[in-house]
Amino acid sequence: MTITVADQIRCVRRELALRANVYPGFVKRGKMKQEEADREIAAMQAVHDSLCANWKDITLQPVPMDGKLYRIRCRNDRGVAWWIPEQEAYGWLAEAGELDADNITHWAKFDGGDQP
Repeated sequence: MTITVADQIRCVRRELALRANVYPGFVKRGKMKQEEADREIAAMQAVHDSLCANWKDITLQPVPMDGKLYRIRCRNDRGVAWWIPEQEAYGWLAEAGELDADNITHWAKFDGGDQP
């Protein structure tokens, strides 16, 4: 089963709505302190903001043609891609060597941290 970033963002949005509806009752009944509720909602909001800031759905826009490195995912593999202006084409390194530019499903800015 593949869980896309778009699926993750929708899930986090549902969780934020659930917390906004449930936590006030928990606080009122003494099952949770207000500070804890605020912290938990803020933490989930940070997850949402990180997902939205770092990932773009390739169906909405292509990998930027700026020569920088981007983590990419396709149906069969994942790796790193970059635009080569002189060749007017993308270059990429794939984990299993099966990347196909036509099958890229998601991309993210490469921050040097976690692996693509």
